[in-house]
Amino acid sequence: MKVTIVNAENRVIVDGVQKPNIDCSALPAYVSVIQWDEASSFGWIEFVNDGYGVFLPNVKIVDFAPFRHLVQAWEAAG
Repeated sequence: MKVTIVNAENRVIVDGVQKPNIDCSALPAYVSVIQWDEASSFGWIEFVNDGYGVFLPNVKIVDFAPFRHLVQAWEAAG
């Protein structure tokens, strides 16, 4: 399973299937995109870097559990 979560757009994409209007409000506003590849058991968090604040580089993640609720919301959206 490959997951992309686009925070500002409340969009979750799982294995290429996009569903809009998934409530991503639990994520901090400075998180832009979360990418996860279950096959490789790692992903990335990309941050909002608008040029006005401190630059935050992408962060590798190896635990998707904190974001699993967004995939569950995606599944429930039908």
